[in-house]
Amino acid sequence: MLRFEWKKIRRQRKLLVLLLAVLVGTGLLYILNTMSQEDWKEEAFDQTDVYRSDVAVEGEHLKQEQEDAGDGEVPPELSSRQEALSKLSQALYEWRDVIYYANWKEYPAAEQTFAREVRNYSEKGGFFNALSGENLELVEAKSAWLVTHGLAYEDERHPLTPHLFLSETVRIFFGLPGLVVLILLFGAIEISDREQGTWRLIRTEPVTRMSVVLSKFGVLLIVLVLYGVTVIGSGLLIPLVAGGGLPAWQYPVVLHGGESFAIESVLFWLVRGLMYFICGAVFLFALMLAAGTRFAKSFSGLAFVFFLGLAGYVLSGLFPSIKNPFRMLHWAELTDLIPNSGDWQLIAATLAATILLLALAVLLPENRTESKSASKPRFAGGESPKNSWRTGRMALFEWRKTVRQGLFGQSIVLFLLAVLGGYFLLYESARDHQAEYFERVKEYAQSDLEFADQLKSNSEEVIEIGKREMQEFGDQMMGVDEEQAEDMLQTARMAEVRSSVELDKISAYEERDWRRFHADQLYTVYAKYRMVIGDVYNSSNIGQGIWFGRFNEDVTFAEKEWMIRHDIKPVFSGEIAVSMYDSWGDWEKERKQWMEENQKVDAGGLFSLYHVFSSGLYLIPILLFVFLFGTGMAAERGKRRTMDLLLTQPVWSRSVFLGKAVNGIAASSVAMAGIFGILLILGTVFRGFGDWMYPILRYVPEKVSAREDYTGMLSGSKGFEFLPLGDYAVQGLVLSVLVLIFLIALALFISVFTRHSAVVFAAAAILSAAGYYAGRSIWPEAAAYIPFTYLKIGDILNGELAARLDVPEISFWTGTWVLSAGILFLLLAGYLTLRVGFRLRRG
Repeated sequence: MLRFEWKKIRRQRKLLVLLLAVLVGTGLLYILNTMSQEDWKEEAFDQTDVYRSDVAVEGEHLKQEQEDAGDGEVPPELSSRQEALSKLSQALYEWRDVIYYANWKEYPAAEQTFAREVRNYSEKGGFFNALSGENLELVEAKSAWLVTHGLAYEDERHPLTPHLFLSETVRIFFGLPGLVVLILLFGAIEISDREQGTWRLIRTEPVTRMSVVLSKFGVLLIVLVLYGVTVIGSGLLIPLVAGGGLPAWQYPVVLHGGESFAIESVLFWLVRGLMYFICGAVFLFALMLAAGTRFAKSFSGLAFVFFLGLAGYVLSGLFPSIKNPFRMLHWAELTDLIPNSGDWQLIAATLAATILLLALAVLLPENRTESKSASKPRFAGGESPKNSWRTGRMALFEWRKTVRQGLFGQSIVLFLLAVLGGYFLLYESARDHQAEYFERVKEYAQSDLEFADQLKSNSEEVIEIGKREMQEFGDQMMGVDEEQAEDMLQTARMAEVRSSVELDKISAYEERDWRRFHADQLYTVYAKYRMVIGDVYNSSNIGQGIWFGRFNEDVTFAEKEWMIRHDIKPVFSGEIAVSMYDSWGDWEKERKQWMEENQKVDAGGLFSLYHVFSSGLYLIPILLFVFLFGTGMAAERGKRRTMDLLLTQPVWSRSVFLGKAVNGIAASSVAMAGIFGILLILGTVFRGFGDWMYPILRYVPEKVSAREDYTGMLSGSKGFEFLPLGDYAVQGLVLSVLVLIFLIALALFISVFTRHSAVVFAAAAILSAAGYYAGRSIWPEAAAYIPFTYLKIGDILNGELAARLDVPEISFWTGTWVLSAGILFLLLAGYLTLRVGFRLRRG
């Protein structure tokens, strides 16, 4: 039975296509990394530029403290800090010198020396804002590991060495996307026997149900092994052959867990990741085998497993402490966590669940019901029409087939459930963001009051000290003390005002006074990053605007003014605008935390659609509808060869092509618009329709903002403007439907030349990926006129892609006519190919 199952897998050629896709994808990834090596040194310098700025800031602080100390002897503490800062500056200079000469072998030692001097400066009483706390400990630990093991610094963002390139390859192919692909291609191995009729042959053989299930599970394990060997082999061999050197398995990988971190070797990380991947894959295979006993259609079984998997993925993410097999789907998160005893508990729970599911697959009675659609009439009245068919009749014929197959209806039900579940999560997230925001407001108000009280107390102490010094030294010291005391009182008054403004936000929101609420937010941001009130106030705010950048500040002020002008209901939680321009550098953890705190989340009607288009969720229904309607002519020439029957009727093959196109385009477009409409209604019912004029940031390409006649907003040399949320939603809906129709038309055109549905999907995926990459990396000047450029709708509507490539032509309107022209070209090309007499290759 194992040999029988293996022959079926081999003849389907899906495994060959998958392995070739892995090899091609790995090769392309290596080429991309090679092309990115030119920026390696610049990225390393960018890292140290932040430190150099902080050294300059600390130098100014020490200089100011020395001036305040007067012309007398410098206090020992200040002298010690100056000496420590001087050593720190020298270590930074030597580190940058190593980078300049690309002496990567000496890089870890230079970084370690710098971190040691930062630690020394902190112990002397200084504060190095750019590298402190956990970040300093991380740099110390990682550089010490590299020095101890005699390893050189490597480009971890675009690796070329075997060990790091393999880890990047594994992250791509062993994560959740890899598991999804394996289930899509091989998960329906149980159901396909009933679909193709081979279960009748199996029943004639003297085999038990257990041997059938175990043979199917065994061949899936063989597929898993071949997939894993291909991923690991290509990830190792390509850099080895290309001259990437020998693997350094002791290269450090940073793992996190709460507030702590750990350093492990890349070999440990790879073995652990492989173990998690195998456990997750065998669990999903067993789940698919157990579910396959109850379904007669592959799509129904896959849809059930995917919906169950989605629910398990979400719940296991919400309750990570509960050890359940669906936790394995969070592969990327698990592999970056610090190892603990719970890892083995999770593996044991997954293997136990796998054994239980295999037992159910053996014990549950099979659903041997075949499709009933074969016995139903295909045409109205049960007879084919006597006259020649037109496109309209063929479209109606295809629609009846679609309804009787039941897959389209099942997919609609599945999406309705997904929309309901997804909206519930979004609704809860929006409520949590709002609650967290007002909690922070209360905390800020309280901390400002405490800060004001402390300053008042310090001011009184300064006055008392000044009086004593006046009695001892005369009137010459009194002026300085009065100035310091007044500065503290002035700053205290500002803190009290800020506290009252924070509390007024709560009152304004409860009273639904949106203009007042946004004015309070505007004042908070202005007071925090732009206002100058005394030396004490200035020193408490130094560097706070460095991290997220001046562009985000300017956008924030413009956004608040827009919302005040249009009286718009606020969306939580952050007060600072998030954009693609920031100054976080390599501080990715802090950047993510800052973005989470300032990311705006809402469950209103229009904002729900915004989340769908900006996050790429619209691609899920698009891919499913392409799967349902994109096989086209290939589906009629597969194993069942229904095209042979169709061509015995008074119908042309080109009519069949257009009928499939009309049916697929109409059904999927209406269904997709309906799904978005239901989401809009849900949002409107529970959180309101939303403000049409809510501002969505749109970047302006430099070619436009640099013009003399440009009248939009500017931040330095970067231009920006705001797109109303309502316009964003409408444009997103239009582009998503056009992308859907374009991909269906592409798949239908490809289906004219092949009889294998898998080849249709593979070719469409490769063309889409190649076109998408070409427009963004190889030929950006022509990106506006390549239809695949518009697959990522969020980057089009907010102008991010146009700004990054500096191609103003990339816009909603250009995308509309480019996609429309592509659709017409593909449909016309397919029609003319069949009209001129192209002979379809039959099964």
